[in-house]
Amino acid sequence: MAGPEVVYRLSLELLGNYHLESLDQRIQQQKALYLFQSCVADLDFSFNWYIYGPYSPDLTKVLFSIEQDREKVRAGGVALGKIPNHIREPLDALKNIIDDVPELLSKTHWLEALASVKFLKRRKKPADQIISKLSEDKPYLSDNVVRRALTAVNSI
Repeated sequence: MAGPEVVYRLSLELLGNYHLESLDQRIQQQKALYLFQSCVADLDFSFNWYIYGPYSPDLTKVLFSIEQDREKVRAGGVALGKIPNHIREPLDALKNIIDDVPELLSKTHWLEALASVKFLKRRKKPADQIISKLSEDKPYLSDNVVRRALTAVNSI
C-alpha cells in the first residue's frame, strides 16, 4: 500500500491541493487517487462500491494519518523528487481530464462520475448498463455527463 508521502504528493499533483475539511474535499481525494490507481499505477488500495462511487477505507486511514503529521509527510513528499516520465505523462493526461469539468457541474461530481464509470467499466459493465446504473444511483449526474465521463475514461 502506498505510504502517506506518495498519497500526499499525488493529491497535490492531481488536485493542486491537499484538504480534508469538507465532505467534497474527501470525495475528491478518494476519486482522484482511485483514478490514478486504476489508470496510471497501482497504489495497492482496495476499493469497493459506496454511496459516492469507489471508496477505500485503507486510503481514508492514510489520508487522515497525513493530517496528524503534515509537516513530516510534506517534507517526505517533496523528497520523492521528480516523477519519472513513464508516470508523468499519464498523470498529466489524467489531470487534464480531471480539470476538464463540464459547465454547471462541480469538480466533486465530475470526479465522482469519472471514478464511478471507471469502476463499473473495470467490472466489465457495458456503456448502457453504466448509464442506467448511474442514472438510478446518482440522479444528479445527467446521462450527458455520464457519456462524457465514459469518453474521457476511454481516452486514458
